[in-house]
Amino acid sequence: SVTTPSIAGRIPASGLFNYKKSYKCETHEVCSATSYCDTRKYCFPCRFCSRYNDAYDGKCPQKCYEDVSNDPVVTFSSPTTQTIAATNSYLPILWSVNEHVLDYIDFYLLPQNSYQASIIIAERVSSKSGSYFFKIPRGFPEGNYWIAATHTDISTLTVLGSAPTRTTGKFGTLAFKIEHTGCRSHDSCDEGEYCDYNGVCSLCSLCLSERNSFDGECPDFCKSSDSIEVGDVVPPGNEEDHSGTITEFIHPGCPQFDNLEELEESDSLRFADASGSSFPNRMTSRMKRHVETLAALIKGAFGDDAYLLVTSAYIEPPADISDASLHNVGRAI
Repeated sequence: SVTTPSIAGRIPASGLFNYKKSYKCETHEVCSATSYCDTRKYCFPCRFCSRYNDAYDGKCPQKCYEDVSNDPVVTFSSPTTQTIAATNSYLPILWSVNEHVLDYIDFYLLPQNSYQASIIIAERVSSKSGSYFFKIPRGFPEGNYWIAATHTDISTLTVLGSAPTRTTGKFGTLAFKIEHTGCRSHDSCDEGEYCDYNGVCSLCSLCLSERNSFDGECPDFCKSSDSIEVGDVVPPGNEEDHSGTITEFIHPGCPQFDNLEELEESDSLRFADASGSSFPNRMTSRMKRHVETLAALIKGAFGDDAYLLVTSAYIEPPADISDASLHNVGRAI
């Protein structure tokens, strides 16, 4: 009952009216031409219907699609129909989004003219990051493919955009190509070579040292060329016979000492503790290369638990010069 004279004319003359929750919509039609009825039964602007996917009946009304600017859109600039991507390499995926795309999107790789995904490229990628680099698996099937972008947090998997970008027609009609490159097996390489994980035929001498075979295992014909024979005595001869007479020495504090390189420990390389005059991890760059090569071979020859222990490398020159050795210039371990 309302009796205030100041609002007379806005209510029935009797001062009585019926009240009910008529502000809640029941259909899209009761909302304006630019709004829809959402799951809370409120009329909401059409531009949010596809964005939140929250129409009361699960489907945005046709009136909300009359202005395509209301739709979330992902536009790709790469890959294109001219792209030929190699297996075991990175495929750059570049895109831009409009204001209706949510914060996170997913990418799927599908065969041309198919809606059955071959692989999920990435999930929950920031939509505004604009780039992602996909490592194509080495053994991935050759063929023509397209990429679909969908919202991460919407389960309907509505396609927001495709790569290559199409202007008309169905998604997936345009495609880019994936091809195999390089060697695919050790047998496809020449004698004395193996196939590495980059699809390149490399010399067997590198297989155990680099540990980069495409299948993670050096072929048997390479192992024989890289085997290590374990001896029980030091090779005959002395340093002077093999390396010549030492005429110069390196003292800590001089520029040449700073030019010596330090190695870091790893699971295949360890060092004895340094002392006041001995630095087992300090040596010339040439000796460093030899040590690194030997350390890389250790596990392949002796097993995964093996490692190289360097007990001494650079040692300060002795007081008696007749006792000098290649350790005093970092050329021995």
